[in-house]
Amino acid sequence: MKFYESIAQYYDFIFDPEDSAECIDGLYLKSAPSKILDIGCATGSLACGLAELGHYVTGIDLDEKMIGIAAGKRDEKGLNAEFMSANMLDIAGIFEKNKFGAAVCVGNTIVHLDNAQNIRDFFVSVYEILKPGGIFIAQILNYDRIMSKKIEKLALIENDKIKFERYYDLDSEKHGGRIIFKTRLSVKENGAVIENEAPLYPAKKQEIFEALGAAGFAETGFYSDIDKTPFSVETSGPLAFSAKKP
Repeated sequence: MKFYESIAQYYDFIFDPEDSAECIDGLYLKSAPSKILDIGCATGSLACGLAELGHYVTGIDLDEKMIGIAAGKRDEKGLNAEFMSANMLDIAGIFEKNKFGAAVCVGNTIVHLDNAQNIRDFFVSVYEILKPGGIFIAQILNYDRIMSKKIEKLALIENDKIKFERYYDLDSEKHGGRIIFKTRLSVKENGAVIENEAPLYPAKKQEIFEALGAAGFAETGFYSDIDKTPFSVETSGPLAFSAKKP
């Protein structure tokens, strides 16, 4: 995907999910070693963090440049992890059934799918590749809040390396049920400016809940973040959730 290929080398200055590894390990996995599939692994920070905690992690991402960076991190640290370029909708055909003890999909990855049916199909695939008792942990943004309050601009991300501006075109009727995510990345070292846009499907909490149930998941929980902070439709920025395969 051009969107992420163009910012791959700066991705770790924008997002740093590695801190989520200890949270996922302690709150969801109870520190028991597990085979984990990281779906939409980007540059591998979370996957490598989980591998450092003793898990065997397979990371997939559609963007080959991201996968190359992730593999470089693994090699540098000598970790037990595998990375491959793959479409998240294809996981049931790539991996055998009941292979993983956990699947994670963070970073608003799910809403890059085209529509509600794609999300339902994806959840079915995740269910198939999990072992009985396996857990699915995911995070998107709270689109109930974004759509109802017409939030067209997200918080600025800025540090000594980059400035990352994020906007939405919320006219979903014009875009076939999707919204348009627009970004402007300014690189401070060389003055480069990279502008991108991508369509997103603004999945809401009830849609997620129903799709998880239809796929067969149980014990679904919704949170304001991966750390299990209580969720509020009105005020939460992210929407994190977990569900188990019985």
